[in-house]
Amino acid sequence: MIKAIVFLKKRKDISRKDFIAHYENIHQKLIRKLLPTIVDYKRNYPVEGHPLNFNGQFDDPDLFQAGRKDSRIDFDVITEITFHDEAGLQQLISQLRETDAGVQIASDEENFLERGGNRLIVVEEYRS
Repeated sequence: MIKAIVFLKKRKDISRKDFIAHYENIHQKLIRKLLPTIVDYKRNYPVEGHPLNFNGQFDDPDLFQAGRKDSRIDFDVITEITFHDEAGLQQLISQLRETDAGVQIASDEENFLERGGNRLIVVEEYRS
């Protein structure tokens, strides 16, 4: 399996609740409709203020101390887009560039994302 991990930022003028509602009720449905090569499409929303959020070393003796400050989270969702193989990912890129799908998706992203803050990393998934 090959996967794209995407870090997305919400627009500053919308609430977290409205951001999630738009992504879950509109955008993800649009993505699934327009991009059929996607095998799995997960959205992971950070739990702000969780006491286990941190930046640093896992063996830090103060890691689990009460009152520890939350680390800075500079994104609002981590999206995982899974493909059977590299060909599926390349097909998605072609669809975005050569069809109206890319225009439709970009147009909807304007409604809820700070598009310049997006980051994407392609990874190979291993499971045990």
